[in-house]
Amino acid sequence: MENNTIQDVVDELLTHSDDANTQQAVIEQLEQDKSDADLALLLESLPWSERLSTWDQISDDRKVAVLVEMRLDASASILENQDENRLLALFTGIDADTLLELQDSLPEHLLENVIGRMDEEQQHRYSAAQQYDDEEVGHWCDHQPLVVPAKTKMKVVTRLLRRTLPPHSHVIYLVDSRGNLVGAARINRLFGADPTLRIAEFAEEDFPTLNAKDDIYAAADKVAASGESSLPVVTDGGLLIGRLDMGTAYELQSERAESQMMASAGLDEDATCSPRYEKAHKTALSGWVST
Repeated sequence: MENNTIQDVVDELLTHSDDANTQQAVIEQLEQDKSDADLALLLESLPWSERLSTWDQISDDRKVAVLVEMRLDASASILENQDENRLLALFTGIDADTLLELQDSLPEHLLENVIGRMDEEQQHRYSAAQQYDDEEVGHWCDHQPLVVPAKTKMKVVTRLLRRTLPPHSHVIYLVDSRGNLVGAARINRLFGADPTLRIAEFAEEDFPTLNAKDDIYAAADKVAASGESSLPVVTDGGLLIGRLDMGTAYELQSERAESQMMASAGLDEDATCSPRYEKAHKTALSGWVST
């Protein structure tokens, strides 16, 4: 199974379309061997009826992640043919970033119900992202950066740093009482600091920033060229709304390169829609023969 091509797996599923047990065994093995992007590509490659039956056999704990990796038309074709109560159960506990990826696939009434079931923090993050277009960094940035008030004493910051930090966290962003960015403090300068000092003592006030309305790909280029692990995203008025980290920036650059290559080859990308789709598609194609 590990060395099979996607066409091999499609042929096997179609050959055993009337044998649910065999199909289930194939899917269970694929879930062990393949990534979410691989499973998404498989579903996209199947005829509509087989796509639905294969979807039913995928484990519930993989389904949301697989949907995120799929083309809009393919994921919508699945969601339109599912029981709404089952979908609501599937999406219970979904985070704002994942919902942003899926929102165009969801029927409006289902989207509203899913949002209504999110906790207040995730609803706020989703609402904040909706203020910006899909092409703007404010829509896709991480809306939960590592941030503290500039007046915070180091003894409090030290306790914060003992927790598990998000990836690419090399600075703490400092804000004033209105939430406006006033600087950034490098974490490696904070260890061993006098606990009575305020973190503002370590702030870099001219730390580079991204405007929330910046083009997402231009923002990715700025992060990659900055030498920083992430850059803060602020509004025109200076309000800190999130950050764009180097991992996401490199993914976006790879996505843009793949998109340009597809365009030069005359391939139609209209059905992809998601700003993250092209990278996932490329990864999945290579994954079937490299694992």
